[in-house]
Amino acid sequence: MEKPALGKAAHTMVLFLPVIYFCSIAFFILGVSFYLISHPQTLKRLHYEILTYSLFNSPPRDGLVLGASTVKAEAKPVILKKYLQSHGSVLELYSDVMLEAAEKHNLDWRLLPAIAGQESTFCRTIPNNSYNCWGWAVTETYTKKFSNFEESIWRVAKGLREDYLNEGLETPEAIMTKYTPASLEKGGSWAKGVRYFMWELENFPSE
Repeated sequence: MEKPALGKAAHTMVLFLPVIYFCSIAFFILGVSFYLISHPQTLKRLHYEILTYSLFNSPPRDGLVLGASTVKAEAKPVILKKYLQSHGSVLELYSDVMLEAAEKHNLDWRLLPAIAGQESTFCRTIPNNSYNCWGWAVTETYTKKFSNFEESIWRVAKGLREDYLNEGLETPEAIMTKYTPASLEKGGSWAKGVRYFMWELENFPSE
């Protein structure tokens, strides 16, 4: 039995399907390209996300000493504020305080926010009314509470300098051995997280 012939309209549609498909793809690519050109901030953010994805698959090497940032001083306030904002963190309002505390206690400017990122997802998950974004002095039976975020920032910054860096603990891996030794049994996940957030800050676009 012979197959029924396609109608003229159907035959025409079959012929033009590849053309329609090609034009749709072309218009989509042109539209996206035009949008990205018109919105340079989105393009920069996309580039940053690609770098971030690459880092997840190839994390930074262990053992790098704190304080090796090459970000210019004038760019740090802008970067830190935008970075914390991108994470929906209340600490965005205290970015200048963190930078001031880091400078006074001679800390790497990325360390305080990076630890907050690892300990509390940038202060999004903390004990009620504790203002403790850093898991500072927190045990299974006790949680250190502060009066406000500024107090916690200054206390943690001072503690990191006096109880860690001054004791020769100068890398996330070394700090981890005293800050959260239980993480050593988990392959050093704490230090890897802190180092990752430090890398993000170092490479976050300032414009």
